[in-house]
Amino acid sequence: MKHLVLLAVPFSLALAGCQMPSKDSLGSGKDEAKPTAAPASQTSAGSTSETADKAGRAAEAKPTRPTPAPTARPLAPAVRLAEGTALSLVLETTAASDKSQPGNEVVAKLAADVKDGERVVVPAGAELRGEVLAAEGSGRVKGRARLAVAFMKLVVNGKTYDIQTSPIDVTAAAQKGRDAKIIGGGAAAGALIGAIAGGGKGAAKGAAIGGAAGGGTVLATKGKEVVFAAGSKHTVTLKASVTLD
Repeated sequence: MKHLVLLAVPFSLALAGCQMPSKDSLGSGKDEAKPTAAPASQTSAGSTSETADKAGRAAEAKPTRPTPAPTARPLAPAVRLAEGTALSLVLETTAASDKSQPGNEVVAKLAADVKDGERVVVPAGAELRGEVLAAEGSGRVKGRARLAVAFMKLVVNGKTYDIQTSPIDVTAAAQKGRDAKIIGGGAAAGALIGAIAGGGKGAAKGAAIGGAAGGGTVLATKGKEVVFAAGSKHTVTLKASVTLD
């Protein structure tokens, strides 16, 4: 009996040793139970991709606003300059009765705004273009100088419009009184010289000779010329209405 007890004890200890886990096995078990963490680079990449996907879905979900069409500028209404509208102008070129020829160009600029109520429709400085209609130098005895010009074009903001204006037409003043005095003076002087030289008959001859001499003086003296100088101011009117657009 004593021998059986002694044999049972070692057997029990051996059995207990087989059932108890070793320290190594315990440590290994803990390592296997611990979850494995993902690498940091994979986590960062996944997060970036997910953020991009969310942004893309948000952009698709957000309604896009249609691009507004450009607003067209309203066109200014056409303006009609009525017949008889006065145009004050300053000449840019010079014309003269004894130097100009019909057809020579004449240029001027508006000296004042042309208004429709309070609205300026043709600004001062707008250009007018025209030509010489007539140029006649002063003649002998009866001839008087004459110069006439008119305008056919109006330039406003780069656009050219056809117009018809009244002419600037000037004829030199008559010099009949001056001519008569010259002739009379010549005849009187001739009569006086003739009377001293040969009596009554001499006076008559002297008057005829003096009158002829006086007439010769008139023929040799030309009248005044007409000149429209650059910088001179004039006013013309429209002979027909014109529409400015």
